[in-house]
Amino acid sequence: MVLPLITGISAQGTYGLIRRANNEPYQLTIPLIAVIGFQLIYETIIATLALTHMIPPSALNCGLGSKWQMLWRLKDGNTIRTIQDALNCCGFNTVRDRSWPFEVPATCSKTFNRNRSCVGPWRKSEQNMAGLLLLVAVVVFIVKVRKHQNLTSTCQ
Repeated sequence: MVLPLITGISAQGTYGLIRRANNEPYQLTIPLIAVIGFQLIYETIIATLALTHMIPPSALNCGLGSKWQMLWRLKDGNTIRTIQDALNCCGFNTVRDRSWPFEVPATCSKTFNRNRSCVGPWRKSEQNMAGLLLLVAVVVFIVKVRKHQNLTSTCQ
């Protein structure tokens, strides 16, 4: 997670700009606005990207299906197997749909004794990760706003 690191660095820079701006009135307002604006835009982008992976599920299914198809076309058995092992599933839409091992479609479910496809668990995993990313973006934004409020009130 790079968001907290970038926010921490830019918050320290903002702190210095606020201190200088209070010592030299109206000298550094443009750089201060630029830094805060950059932070706001960056956090908005992160939050928006997270939300696109949370809702709507049908759009996420399409993206995951395209990714799975690309892995299948490239015969990337390591990645497909990693997904299947992590989620305890076989195939994409069904246990026979583009599953690993590639030789026989029913091999995965028989070999590993799995009876569910990967689309549901993979979508849920993506939505959970997106929710955590959104939570981090919101918490960082709230912490930053509170810090900026404290900085501006103590520097005046």
